[in-house]
Order: sequence, then C-alpha cells, then structure tokens
Amino acid sequence: MGTPSPFWSILAGVALYLVIRAVLLIRLADRAESNGLPLLRVLTKADGEHYLRIAREGYLPRALWPAPGELHATLPDQVFFPGYPILIRAVARLLAPWNPSTESVALGVSMLAGTLAAAAIASWAHRRAGRGAAVALVGLWALWPSSVVLSMAYSESLLVLAAAVALWAIDRQRWLTAALAAAAAGAIRPVGAGVVAALTVALAGYLAGRPWWVLPGVRPSRAARDARGARGARGGRHGAREPNRWRVAVSVPAAAALSVVGLGLSLGHIARDTGRWDGWLWLQSTWWNSGSDGGRTSWRAVTLSSGLNNDLGLVVAGSIVVAVAGALWSLLRHRLVGWPALAYVAVCLVLGLSGHNYVLSKPRFLLVAFPLLLPAAAALAATWRLALLDGRHLLLRWLLRGPVRISLLAAALLVAVASIDWQVGLVVQMKRSI
Repeated sequence: MGTPSPFWSILAGVALYLVIRAVLLIRLADRAESNGLPLLRVLTKADGEHYLRIAREGYLPRALWPAPGELHATLPDQVFFPGYPILIRAVARLLAPWNPSTESVALGVSMLAGTLAAAAIASWAHRRAGRGAAVALVGLWALWPSSVVLSMAYSESLLVLAAAVALWAIDRQRWLTAALAAAAAGAIRPVGAGVVAALTVALAGYLAGRPWWVLPGVRPSRAARDARGARGARGGRHGAREPNRWRVAVSVPAAAALSVVGLGLSLGHIARDTGRWDGWLWLQSTWWNSGSDGGRTSWRAVTLSSGLNNDLGLVVAGSIVVAVAGALWSLLRHRLVGWPALAYVAVCLVLGLSGHNYVLSKPRFLLVAFPLLLPAAAALAATWRLALLDGRHLLLRWLLRGPVRISLLAAALLVAVASIDWQVGLVVQMKRSI
C-alpha cells in the first residue's frame, strides 16, 4: 500500500498557518496604531532595514564602516547573507511596471515563502507521522515565540522553506532537488549549513546502504534484502544494477558539490569584502558583538540572570528549554524524525544557542529548527485520536473523546492567544533586533 496523499495535510496546515498569520497581523496593526506607529514601519524594522538597504543599494563599502565598537546607525551589513535581498531585488525588477515599493516586495516575499514553507513542512511531516501530526507541527511552528518574523522583512521564512523542501526531497531520494534547496539555504542564512549537513548525512547513509531516512515500520525485512541481493546477483555485470552504480557515481558527488555552492559563495563574498578568510566570524565578534561564547549567554537566559524583565525572560528561557528538550526527544524518536533532520536541528541549536549577546533573539534563532517539534506534534495527534488506548478500551475511548478534544482545543486557544499577544508586544516595543 502506498503512502496516502498529503494533499489534505497540506491544505489544513496552510489554512491553519494563514489563520494564525491573519490574527497576528490584525492584532499587530491594532497595537501599532494605538502606539502611533505605521504598520509598514513596524514590519520592516531592525534586521529588515539592513535587508532593504542591501536590496536597494547593495552592501555598504568598507570605506563607510564605522570604527569597531563605535555606536553608529550603520554597521557593516555583510553579516547578512545575500539570498533574501537578491530575491527582493529580482522580484522588484520583475514587478517594475507596477512600481511596487521595496518594502512591499520584501513583505510579499516573506509572507509567500512562509506559506510555502508551511506546505512543505506539512508534506514532510505527513510522510513521517501522518495527517494529524503534520497539521499540529505547522501550528506549533507558526505559534513559536518570535514567529512574527515570518510576516516581516526577515529571512527566516525563506530559510525554513529551503530546509523543508530539502528534507522533503531527502526522504524521497531526490538528490538534485535536495542539493538545490541546500544551496539556496546556504545563500540565505549561515544556518543553511545545517541543510548541507542534513544532505551530507543522507548521502552518507545512501552510499553505506543504511537508509536512515526511512519511515517507521517500512525498514526492509531480512527476506526482502536477501531477495533483492539475489536479483542483483543474477543480473551479473550486465544486470539492472550496473546503471544504478553509474547514476550513483555521478549524482551523489554532484549533489554534494552543488549543496555547498550557496554557503561557499556567501562566505567568499564576505571574505572578499573583509580581506579575511574568517570574515563572517570576524564581523560578528568585532562590530556586532555577537561572537560565540560557548552558550554562556543562553545559560544566563535559562537561569533568568540575563537582565530581561520577567515576561521576556521567562519566554526566552522557556523557548531554550523547550528546544533542547525537543531535540533530546527527537533523538529518542530518531526513527520518526530521521537522522538528516536531526543533523539539521543540531546545527540550528549550536548556532542559535552559542552566540554572545542578542538574548532576546534566541527564540527567533530556534524558529528554523522546526523538526524538533515533530515528536510533540505526533504526541498531540495521538492524544487527539486517543491512540494511546488500544482496541480493548473502545468504551473508554468513546467516553473520553469529547472531554479530551475540548481540553486540547482550549489549551491550544490559550497558547495561541498568549503567543500572539506576547509577540505583538515584543515587535511594537523593541527597537532593536527581535
């Protein structure tokens, strides 16, 4: 029996995502108006200003950089990878007859990418955990603290789209598609290295004959493996396996090489502008005060000693704890999540939690690690179906179905309201990067 079509999972996931986006934007518009702030200005603040300036004018020449440590409105924007602003500029030129503003193009790209990312996440999760878990995963991701940036002039939505497409393609052994998505991710954000790592793990497993990406319950049996080996042996040198070897010999190295193109070009561009091979790390630590501190900043956030007020500090600490717990849960459920996705999550956590400063941005850095929420989404779906009760408890399942589902819906509503209100307040109040 083949895998059921993910159509309804994608449709429900996208619908849920759009509802959450609409409610969040309505609340944000109302709060911005009450504070005398134009909504467009709020949606393009902080990092969005850098992306918009790059899309309009290109990167700031080194001659205009301020001195290291100097407080200045314009810092070297080479730390922002070029994929997102290049796409903004390309779409703006394509729509030039209608004369759209750069701000509207940037927001349109982000919102469309977020919608497509929701579809890709739902499709990936559907194959691994079923329809209920796929929709739940999209909902959890769309309500993650700082997910408001998916509707702002930020690059997270585009990065998640590339990552989700890559994982979707890896599960289907479509190496060229996965490599193109990894290359795109590497041109969007540094965490695109995680997508490259995911593809590397998948290719290594493929070459070693260890399909770590297979779904739960479909690992080939010993009899099936023996039968496949016997067919190959009968084929001999001229059997059906020979063309596959040539295909593997060409496709696997090509995919591996293609996957690093985006990351390599981005880092090479920064190295050229800075005159240093470690240009990105140097800019982060010298001008942006956000080099690696081995996770000490994240630990201070978890222990509520980062200097944030109660509400902000609790949400940041909770996000870090949930992310780490989700990663450990995903490791325990590695057959469900898959080793390539775990490699991607590992890179996301390392880059997101090891950075110095920008404590308030930790939830945003973890937003891209959506696979770590899959075990929780699967558990929610099982609870909704009362799948924890086997066939001998049909009466109990029938009696509990209504109260359990009402409780889940009430909890989901409370979480959604709290998350949206917190994010709206964060965006309106904070002038720095979210």
